[in-house]
Amino acid sequence: MGRRTVYNKLTEVDSIDTISKKNRELLLAFLDYCTINNKAPQTVKQYRAQLLVFFVWNKEHNGDKFFVNLRKRELIEFFAYGRLQLKWSPNRLASFKAVLSSLSMYIERVYDEEYPTFRNLIPSLGPITITQVREKTVLGKEEVEQTLYVLVRMGKIQEACWFALLYSSGMRKSEVAQMQADFFVPENTICDIMYKTPPIRTKGRGEEGKVVPRYVFIYTFQPYLEK
Repeated sequence: MGRRTVYNKLTEVDSIDTISKKNRELLLAFLDYCTINNKAPQTVKQYRAQLLVFFVWNKEHNGDKFFVNLRKRELIEFFAYGRLQLKWSPNRLASFKAVLSSLSMYIERVYDEEYPTFRNLIPSLGPITITQVREKTVLGKEEVEQTLYVLVRMGKIQEACWFALLYSSGMRKSEVAQMQADFFVPENTICDIMYKTPPIRTKGRGEEGKVVPRYVFIYTFQPYLEK
């Protein structure tokens, strides 16, 4: 089965307390800036996790050097470490480049008086070609029905209902988590073939994201909802 991800446990929850005060204050100020400018909570969470990885590496390899004073060579060494030692994919390297570039642009905009000579060095490191590293898993109708059959036989009705809802709607997991039982009532049906849910938060920019309804085919979902 595809969709495998390699995870490297580089930081602990309290790692932010181990980096220098100047880097910690810069990191937290940047995250506040992202929140104020309506970045999605999940995006801010991802930025925090990635920047912690970088700053912990910086502490261990550069003596906790202040980010503003880092040179190209030291940034290149970080990406080389990620690629060669941690076996990061080009996609993950590109993601780290993006967040470090965002932090650098934040410094240029907000700290221009304190650090007038600072400039964003990330673009000068060269582009990273993004490639597909995950094999998509596509289940056929028979595989879906067999999975539902096995789940019911095992008494895992909640799991079967969740899986049937995914199958019947095409929603993301984060969207299914917002579903409520009272969404699936007769007054919310369309032509007796699908439910139309109230608007929910879907993928999109900002804290609210894109708020739209979702549609769920009754035929493939209702039997498991009733169970």
